[in-house]
Amino acid sequence: TPSVIVSQREDLDRLDKAIDKLKPEYREAIILKKIEGLSYKEIGNRLGKSTDAVGMLVSRAMISLINTFERI
Repeated sequence: TPSVIVSQREDLDRLDKAIDKLKPEYREAIILKKIEGLSYKEIGNRLGKSTDAVGMLVSRAMISLINTFERI
């Protein structure tokens, strides 16, 4: 229905704004993991970080994204 489409578009706009407000390292981690679909190992190779460090970075980035999204 049109109202569902409008609601989804509004959520996507909020998500874009929330991603833009993240710290650069968090934004990069989210994009590499959730949009490009890279593994933690692949992200680690790209960023020069261990797999464990990438896991923590992505986790913190997701928490920050959720908190930012909820405030918009």
